[in-house]
Amino acid sequence: MKFKISKQVKEKFPEIDVVFLPVRDVNVVSGVKILDGKNLGITTKELREDKFFEREMFSLYREFYEELGLDPEEHQPSVESLYRRFLASGKLPQINNVVDITNLVALQTFVPLGVFDSESIKGDIILRFSDEGEEFRPLGGKIESLRKGLVVMADDEKILSRFFYRDSIYQKITSNTKNVYVLGCKVKGVAKAVVEEAVKKTGEQLSVEAKGKIGEVLSSEIIEEPESLSRLREILKKIPHKIYKYSSHYEVEPGSFKKGLPTLIFVTDTDEYIVVLRRDDTKIDNKKFRNLVGSKTIYLCNDEQLEKIGFTKGTVSPVLLDQIRGNGFEYRVFVDEKVVGMKEAYCGTGSSDHTLRISGSNVLKVIKEYRLGNFTSIDPKKVSRSSSLPISKDDLETIKRIEKVLKQNKLQYKVLDSGTDSLNLDEQVRALGMKYREGLGTLLFKGDGERFIALLRRDDRSVDNVRLKQVLKLKNIEMCSPDEVKKLGFKEGLLTPFLLDDRVELYVDDAVMYMDRVITGSATKSGAIETDKGNILRFLEKRKYRVIDVTFPNPHRQDADNIKVETVLSGITPSGNALHIGNYFGAVKPQMDLQKSVKNSFYFVADLHALTTVQDKKKLEENITSNILDFIALGLDPKKSAYFRQSDVPAHSQLAVVLGNYIPYGYLKRMHAFKDKLAKGTSQDTINMGLFNYPILMAADILLYKPDGVPVGEDQRQHVELTRDVAQSFNKVYPGDFFPLPEPLISSGHSGKVVGTDGERKMSKSLGNVVGIFDDEKLIKEQIMKCYTDPNRKRATDPGTVEGNPVFIYHDLMNDDVEEVNNLKNRYKEGKVGDVEVKERLFEAHRRCFKEARKKRTEIRGNIKLAKDILEQGAERANKYANKTLDEVYDLIGIGNELSFRKQANQLIS
Repeated sequence: MKFKISKQVKEKFPEIDVVFLPVRDVNVVSGVKILDGKNLGITTKELREDKFFEREMFSLYREFYEELGLDPEEHQPSVESLYRRFLASGKLPQINNVVDITNLVALQTFVPLGVFDSESIKGDIILRFSDEGEEFRPLGGKIESLRKGLVVMADDEKILSRFFYRDSIYQKITSNTKNVYVLGCKVKGVAKAVVEEAVKKTGEQLSVEAKGKIGEVLSSEIIEEPESLSRLREILKKIPHKIYKYSSHYEVEPGSFKKGLPTLIFVTDTDEYIVVLRRDDTKIDNKKFRNLVGSKTIYLCNDEQLEKIGFTKGTVSPVLLDQIRGNGFEYRVFVDEKVVGMKEAYCGTGSSDHTLRISGSNVLKVIKEYRLGNFTSIDPKKVSRSSSLPISKDDLETIKRIEKVLKQNKLQYKVLDSGTDSLNLDEQVRALGMKYREGLGTLLFKGDGERFIALLRRDDRSVDNVRLKQVLKLKNIEMCSPDEVKKLGFKEGLLTPFLLDDRVELYVDDAVMYMDRVITGSATKSGAIETDKGNILRFLEKRKYRVIDVTFPNPHRQDADNIKVETVLSGITPSGNALHIGNYFGAVKPQMDLQKSVKNSFYFVADLHALTTVQDKKKLEENITSNILDFIALGLDPKKSAYFRQSDVPAHSQLAVVLGNYIPYGYLKRMHAFKDKLAKGTSQDTINMGLFNYPILMAADILLYKPDGVPVGEDQRQHVELTRDVAQSFNKVYPGDFFPLPEPLISSGHSGKVVGTDGERKMSKSLGNVVGIFDDEKLIKEQIMKCYTDPNRKRATDPGTVEGNPVFIYHDLMNDDVEEVNNLKNRYKEGKVGDVEVKERLFEAHRRCFKEARKKRTEIRGNIKLAKDILEQGAERANKYANKTLDEVYDLIGIGNELSFRKQANQLIS
């Protein structure tokens, strides 16, 4: 072991030094009276009379504390602190012979001394400055987050103390201690010989009182920190991190490969550098990765190529990637999704002998420009449970039981290790690097005091208990108590669908039917089972279960906000002849906002979908024209977005015919539109096939353009999920992941599903509960003034409810005067404003919100040519895109062979 002082500390405090002495084979004994007033040779009376604390040695160490920025009155140097303790109580700490001897010599010589258990030190000790946010735990205290620039003593793994011996964390000297280091500290004005003498004296007394064998007195060495670490510290000065002397991160912090974050650099056949960040327990799926990068040929950089861009093998740091550009080369960064959830990531520092600990999210803050993707799978060779968390015999037995069930049912699966024993769902999701929509929870209920019920539900959804009671025809239902959970063979919070037995009625929420990848519990703390929906359904075939629709989206557990979106598509059905604010904030505005930030956007008027409800020629024509003009007036930019009519792109209908062969009849029966018709008493025999097949056409609308996301209202989420299901079914039949799986992009807050003026149902023209946008102002004011408010508020002086009140929901959406809105809310709650004033202010806010759109709508009302030109240009772009996809589909399924007239025609056109 060596004691090192960083060059930076030495430059600031040139005369600082540390002397240390190894003492082996000590015999530690407690209860020996070594450190008391008699042995000290000084009484408390002498301490008071002699101006004892004005001695030069005390002054020198006090001055050093002031240089460190510490108040020596509040934080007394260690020797002075011991003397003042003796003065106050007449007593000194009695620990054991080794610690007491060290303290006794320190008191006699006035030199700060410390004794460390050498077995608790990892590597060398270094005196250095602390990093911003570095963690430090004193003995018996809580973890502290240090500020930058404190002088600390640390080994390769942890901070041992704040210099000198203040709030130490070094392992206590106990009867198990055999070998120790005695350390003495020198500051400006204190001779090194005095410190050496104090250290030797301690060693000599330890050899007598503790039977120790003395080694050789050693001095410190000055070390210079690599330049890369200085740059690293500067870049990360505002971000919590920790830099270790290099050691495998599995040794630095006991954990699994899950905590490793290697940085890989590739080069393409066009000499472009590609940087990849992935978790160390994963391996790259080459096909997915090549598709993401957009290059068929890609190689891992060799030593020469790495050197060219400023790195050597094993020193690449994700935080220092800017030096690639500094060397004159461009690069792109691709980050696997699992990296985002890493609470602790161990990665390179640009130095071969150091390791950086930082969170995955903080790495991404530094990188800034990157493409997020799902291009890795868990490497079975690097899944090590024992290296991360100790697993109990019970857990091992549980996992064996589950694996036995899975193997008996011939189901494909993986056992995952989250690396955390937290039962918090959010922490588990982050640790596993998964999406909420991929999680399958098992909930246990007790109904009417006697029925045990298990519900499988997706982790991005919450249970509607009222709906659950209605569907199951129960008067009362509640979550099972811990004792009841135990009675059913589980521990609270540790459930799995694979061990449910016949004592429990089994139900599956409808949203589960639209899952792709499935990650569910293993009935152990850090374990999870990864499989897919097909395997889950095959397993459930062994049990009697029922699919029920009893959940709604949990707004705090949605994945869409984290999606990297480059291509979007959305359509609006012209079932009414004018848009209202529900259409605008639920669908149109999110679309208009997205067109500013994405690479490709496709928006269309879904005129074919309108046929399911509008079968009057004149009305349909009016609705289509009105919707088109409304869209243009509300901000559609034809230069950025392709805007077209669905019927002008025949590929929509053609692909729908193909996709209808890849979705079961039962799935379509579960669609909301179909079920709502049945619930309203419509006979199944009279429902038209257009409505029944609506989701298939919608899947075709979406998949033709292979979008990353689809901006929809909450009521349309199910259709996007069915689209994903159709795409997955198609992808399984034909080689390769032809159709990407689009995400539903649900607007936050109220705008995803705007409540109508009746305060109960979604805003809808057919229900007469709308607030228009382009209607006559007199009509709009009437609609607003008729708005439902708080039914319990009889007079304007009664306190009113703001939450869920349509008038205030609309204020939040439309009123740009936030101060006015807050004022109205506060006065409403206090009974100091009437409904009439609140509604009149809302009407004025509506006028401001849609002033420019209404003006533009008036200008283009008679300009049909403008609308036609926009639709024609949009259809041309959309047809080109859609026909390419349809041709590829036809080739895949066998229709697009050499005898295809369509193929010949397209070749002639090209």
